[in-house]
Amino acid sequence: MQYKLLFTDLDGTVLNYGQFRESVRRTVKKLKENGVTVVVATGRPYCTALPIARELGLADGYVIVFNGSQIYYKGQLVYNDMLSRDRLRFIVESGRRLNASQVVWLGDKLYAEQKNEQTLSYQERTPVQCNFVDDLTELEGATKVLWNNSEEEVARFFQEMKNTEGVNVHPSHPLFLEFVGRNCSKGIALKYVADKLGVDISDTVAIGDSFNDLSMITQAGFGVAMGSAAQEIKDKAQLVVADVENDGFVEMAEKCFGQTLN
Repeated sequence: MQYKLLFTDLDGTVLNYGQFRESVRRTVKKLKENGVTVVVATGRPYCTALPIARELGLADGYVIVFNGSQIYYKGQLVYNDMLSRDRLRFIVESGRRLNASQVVWLGDKLYAEQKNEQTLSYQERTPVQCNFVDDLTELEGATKVLWNNSEEEVARFFQEMKNTEGVNVHPSHPLFLEFVGRNCSKGIALKYVADKLGVDISDTVAIGDSFNDLSMITQAGFGVAMGSAAQEIKDKAQLVVADVENDGFVEMAEKCFGQTLN
């Protein structure tokens, strides 16, 4: 089978602590040269995903950010689905009740109420300066809400919040629990992009390592999990490759697009 369209997560899939190996760049270049369309699908905001997409030569096509809450095409926002103010209020108030450290993304602007260890640590991961406000529920809505706590707390919060009405909830990292709109997921975004490009779902491949990747791994014609992924994710994938440190992305490309890469 000759697949035509590849969706790839960034962190933990092609990026290791914010850096990617030269082998990843070469592989993406070779895929493109041989007619495969490669699409970034990340939980990051556009402002931090774009520089990476540019380095990989992928900024001139579709870029899926905020776990599918926003989709850009050639630098233009073509899909945008926010959490309503009511849903934002419910999530923020739930976070206060559970003592979760939370930040809110509204477009490419970052907000928080508390200047604590977690929010300051999260701010260090992004070049965006955090706006500290008195009350997050006063924002008009949110593109994404993120709770940043210990691995044990995130697992507990997920069990309590995973069935929240009108919201997609998933861990994107052992320390992060993310909330986006109910019409937002990487899987929904995969279908949107495939339809726009006129590519059948059966001709798509998706690769990722976290629970926010699970929807696209199961939606794609062929789903691939990184070796570092949780067992539940691996169980839903058709192929498990090495982790990011051992070129799992390159292994995927060789196995799924081998004839193309020769």
